[in-house]
Amino acid sequence: MLTIRPARFPQDLEPLSALDTSFETDTIYRIIRSALGFQLEEQPVHPPLTKTYSLDLNVPADGKQRTLMIVAELDGVVVGFAAAAEEKWNRRVAVQHLYVDHSARRAGVGTTLLAEVNRFAQSVNARCLWVETQNVNVPAVLFYLRSGFELCGLDTSLYDPKDVDPIEAALFFARAIPVPASL
Repeated sequence: MLTIRPARFPQDLEPLSALDTSFETDTIYRIIRSALGFQLEEQPVHPPLTKTYSLDLNVPADGKQRTLMIVAELDGVVVGFAAAAEEKWNRRVAVQHLYVDHSARRAGVGTTLLAEVNRFAQSVNARCLWVETQNVNVPAVLFYLRSGFELCGLDTSLYDPKDVDPIEAALFFARAIPVPASL
């Protein structure tokens, strides 16, 4: 049985650090530039690309930013994590983390976590959800597209090439928050 609950610290640190945050893909989105635009073109990669993300669990200390940190448990075992923060100046909620352990992928865990993030966004009167991923993380791109997000931008200089492969670029996606129906 899948349960979503607020993250508890420090007790959740160990199970969250054990989550498999990796992905593997045999395609990436190559960025083709023009004078005033960009195009993404799917390109096979061999051998398949594998990447693991680190979970940075910094919580804002000033208390001014409303945040959400939730855990997904399947039969009592932590299998997912999501974190999001309200950005008041533009009325959006930024999804900072959305990870599902490899053992629980394609079972609705990510969709359920995203639905909870959406409820949080509605509660703070946000106008949209916003998320960043990479052109090499095709599984995440496809998940966000299936979840109703639209590509809204990219940044080819966001990541330091000392830390990531220079081929990586940030892709930004947004999805409008539906206004809840009145009762």
